[in-house]
Amino acid sequence: MKVQIRAAVKVGIGDVELVKRGEGIGRWGLGCCVGVVVFDEEKKVAGVVHVMVGD
Repeated sequence: MKVQIRAAVKVGIGDVELVKRGEGIGRWGLGCCVGVVVFDEEKKVAGVVHVMVGD
């Protein structure tokens, strides 16, 4: 099965984004931040949270 991915959803600092099958998601340049990715294989949805680490 071929899945075509459209333009990726960008996740900014402090953001949470969800996508469904066929959509891309990503975060570039985390630096000292933490990125957490979750994927539900049954529902075929993914999510990313971009957390800024404090001082």
